Amino acid sequence: MLIMLYALYCLRNMRVLMPHPEIVRHKEKAEEALASLRSATTSGELRDAWEDFLGAFARTLGRLIKFAMETERTRAWAHRLKNASQKDNDVLVYLREARNSAEHGLEPQFATKPRTSTLGGFLDFEEGSSGNVHIESCSFEGVAVGLLKAEVEDGLVKEQIGDTVLPVGVSAAEITLQPIINEEKRLTVPLPQKLDDIDFTSQSPEELASHALAVIASLIDEYDRLTEPGT
Repeated sequence: MLIMLYALYCLRNMRVLMPHPEIVRHKEKAEEALASLRSATTSGELRDAWEDFLGAFARTLGRLIKFAMETERTRAWAHRLKNASQKDNDVLVYLREARNSAEHGLEPQFATKPRTSTLGGFLDFEEGSSGNVHIESCSFEGVAVGLLKAEVEDGLVKEQIGDTVLPVGVSAAEITLQPIINEEKRLTVPLPQKLDDIDFTSQSPEELASHALAVIASLIDEYDRLTEPGT
């Protein structure tokens, strides 16, 4: 009998202490999206990864709030977290509005710079452009190049055939975050000025996503402490 009671006690506390599988699942999806942000090579890949992150992060936070609402000892904490995400925390508010804009807005709320490759310092090719380039009787840094043929695929110089091979430079694609403008609500949500005590000047989605994941991990840890037996 005592063994059964102890087992029931352990199971009850395990349910309280273990994060809901849905919280873990969506947090892992957000981590995968951040990894995609870091490995993206085109502006399209960056946008997809950022919008995937916004959705997964919102679902992680939403499930955490909902799960905490179910327990009396964490209900007040859940209400504070909900308020933070809606009005009190600059980072959470921005991410919430960015996600709403990504799902319902007509235009992206960020500036896009496509990946660009440069052939010889004077010919630029943006991602999405493909074809063959023929160069005749030009010079590079004072040296005659003669005849040169170059194959371009999706903005990248794949092959050069000719008397001289020119250097190729590649500028990475970028997206730069901007304030979120909600015309329906007549609301403008500014970018967070700080991430903890660090000025957020880069406007980088990768930097903001990395910080947001640290925030959600800290919130899950806080929830675990609040639900420890005896607290």
